[in-house]
Amino acid sequence: MLTTIEKVLFILLIIVAGIAAYITFSQMVRTIFRGQGKIKIDNIGGAIWRLILAFINQGEIIHRRRITSLFHYAVAWGFIFYLLVNFIDVLEGFIPGFVFLGDSTAGGIYRFLADLFTVAAFTGVVYLLLRRFVAKDQQLVINDNVKVHPKAAKGIRRDSLIVGLFILCHLGFRFLGQSFLVAAEGGDQWQLFANLFSNLFSGLSTEALEVG
Repeated sequence: MLTTIEKVLFILLIIVAGIAAYITFSQMVRTIFRGQGKIKIDNIGGAIWRLILAFINQGEIIHRRRITSLFHYAVAWGFIFYLLVNFIDVLEGFIPGFVFLGDSTAGGIYRFLADLFTVAAFTGVVYLLLRRFVAKDQQLVINDNVKVHPKAAKGIRRDSLIVGLFILCHLGFRFLGQSFLVAAEGGDQWQLFANLFSNLFSGLSTEALEVG
């Protein structure tokens, strides 16, 4: 449950993020429409369905990069599920006493999936960052015969790092928060990883767990 100050700060953050997203995507839309031709909308239903399938199977990249694709799927599917997780977390933060599905089996399954996808996506992002910045996989290097603005080439690496670190913080802090919550409530067998990690905080006081 968020305090009043935290609720105000959170709402302000949403407003700022929304404005920034609107400005950025408006620029993208204007850039696209400067191109020649028109966007075909005669089969918009089929296009949307293909978009959904591509979103879920990530363009079937599993056929091209076996190991890397597994980590990529973990991140993609994790964030698809996180559309629900983030929404539920906001409700639990703003509504006093609200617990999604309570102690029911359905609630347990939800917490199990949230715990699983958190760890899977976190692991996937760590792998992908190591692949780009430590292993420096040549498949991620722009070839000399590809015409790219020098600023864009540098920006790709910078933006990848920013996005990667943001995801690690987003997933990591939620997982840490859930681990403190599990420790405070005496365990939750549905959240396998958070339950295991919560053992690190077993000796802390109730106040310390609340702060955590």
